[in-house]
Amino acid sequence: MTEEKTWWVILLGGIVTIAFGVIILAWPTMTLTILITIFGSLALAFGAFGVIRSLFLIKRDRSWWILLIEGILGIIIGILVFVWPIGTIAFLVYFIAAWLVITGITSIVLGSMTKSAMMIVMGILSLILGIFILFQPPIYATATLLSLIGIFTVFRGIALIVISIMVAVAVKRAKKAVGYVSQ
Repeated sequence: MTEEKTWWVILLGGIVTIAFGVIILAWPTMTLTILITIFGSLALAFGAFGVIRSLFLIKRDRSWWILLIEGILGIIIGILVFVWPIGTIAFLVYFIAAWLVITGITSIVLGSMTKSAMMIVMGILSLILGIFILFQPPIYATATLLSLIGIFTVFRGIALIVISIMVAVAVKRAKKAVGYVSQ
């Protein structure tokens, strides 16, 4: 499958990401059990979307392996959340921070390789939030921190949707240009 058919994976990832962000914002005082389930599911889903997209891009994009690594690490973090729920309660903040740092770094690298300013900004924001969370004691993982995570998650989802639309439009324009050349 080619790049022209992968935009929907980015779009779906954006929609799922927004949904999780809205859930976090709507119920900031939710229990840790629900938060663990939401975060574990988001890490698994986003990891799976990354792996799927990377496999579509193996023959067309030199940076496919970066998406694969991000996806695999997201899946591993998601599995750890579900396998180790008691420990996850103690380390949830650090799992979220690690995931934000990983996705931030990979977004910056991919944005640099593809010259996507939006992806670079998204990566920088993810990296800053992840580092901020890493240096906060778990006890401060209050509704304020959940709100920051929810807001960031919604913005990340919106950015993914915009990126998917940009990819779809670019592919459509490229197809149109090829059509004009061949006529």
